[in-house]
Amino acid sequence: MKTLFLIAVCLAVAAMAAAQEQHPDREEQHVILPQFDGKKFELLTTGTECNSLEDYLRGCACYPEECIKKEVEGTEVVEFVVTPEGTLTAFYVINSLSPEIDAHVISLLKKTSGMWKPGRIDNRILPMRTEVSVVFKWNEFRELKAADFNEKARMYFEKGSRQLLVHRKPEKAIKHFNAGIRYLPKNESLLMLRGICRYELGDETGALNDWARMKELENSRIEFQQYAESLYGFKGYDELSELMVQ
Repeated sequence: MKTLFLIAVCLAVAAMAAAQEQHPDREEQHVILPQFDGKKFELLTTGTECNSLEDYLRGCACYPEECIKKEVEGTEVVEFVVTPEGTLTAFYVINSLSPEIDAHVISLLKKTSGMWKPGRIDNRILPMRTEVSVVFKWNEFRELKAADFNEKARMYFEKGSRQLLVHRKPEKAIKHFNAGIRYLPKNESLLMLRGICRYELGDETGALNDWARMKELENSRIEFQQYAESLYGFKGYDELSELMVQ
């Protein structure tokens, strides 16, 4: 049995404008992101017309019972490609809360395939990546507040930073950064320091993925400048600093 329990949909239809071909510089492009066009789509649970993807997900998402029992919570982030035909493909879970939640969110998104206006770059219809963030919170009787997740992520960040920057123990620090990213998957500081841990532990690909995602965020250079002196001497420092100045 599943309980109707979606707490919030942080609609980060933050398309990365990454059509599957080469483009000129972004400044010279006119980019129109993919848009959900399911105005006539009825919510599966209530039969009510929805006017946005947020309406649809809020009305249809369920909290898997086993995840409630395990108190699984955080921010699920799923990326997908909107094709020129408005269908969805290439689903990829960026921030996974559990296999059950992964499968549930992807199944809901698949039902919207064909209900999207494709993205455009310079009036060319192109396949384009986009992503959606869905917040799950296990305690049904607490009002969701941004501060709840912010405070939990801050606690894990402080613990991880102490292990990494003071004790130089990336194998312990990364556990805290992973926990913090479950709550705030788009936090620049968490992504940056987890990347350092990954690089130190031999996962260079994972580190570069974290830093590439960090760079897409608004304050990435500011965050790097703030921690640059503390990070000097760690493996991957040169690669990170080079990425931040590009």
